[in-house]
Amino acid sequence: MTARLPDSCAACTHFLAVQPDQGGMPRNTGTCRRHAPSTGTEPFELVHWPAVGRDDRCGVGAEVGDETPQPVLCNACRHWQQPVIPDYRQGRSQDWWQQAGLCRRFGPSPSAEESRRVRWRVTHALDRCGDSQDADEDEAQPEATAGAPGTVALTLPAVPLPPQDQAAPSRVLPGGADGQRPSELA
Repeated sequence: MTARLPDSCAACTHFLAVQPDQGGMPRNTGTCRRHAPSTGTEPFELVHWPAVGRDDRCGVGAEVGDETPQPVLCNACRHWQQPVIPDYRQGRSQDWWQQAGLCRRFGPSPSAEESRRVRWRVTHALDRCGDSQDADEDEAQPEATAGAPGTVALTLPAVPLPPQDQAAPSRVLPGGADGQRPSELA
């Protein structure tokens, strides 16, 4: 069964209404908790959930009460890691940091930046998102579907590895010598 898209963010299971006195946000807004945070580049970056209007809508929401798995609190998610011990508290209390952890739901994405160091972002124990996975549930394992309509089973041959004492062959990049980009050849 396909999940039904909600008519608005206010009807979405990933919408968290914000009180008017919270963070200076205007009335009739909230935060979208659909996605887990991506990686950042600075240590101990705090997550700031995107603000959305109650009447907004996107293509990946989930209607409250449908069969879509409900968001799990960070402190119950298999991808959340504690403790977090920052060098400075960024205006947060020591109690807040004791209830903080790193969201490791997604691995780093490729980048145009060479040797980019990534860091996982900090969320609070009571945060939640639509990419969460309950730590108490077994991970779903794909089942074999041999013979199912529209499936193909492939058996790939084993690839022999070179002996340990043999150097791996060098790779020539397009346009020139080993390790040089075409722009470096001029």
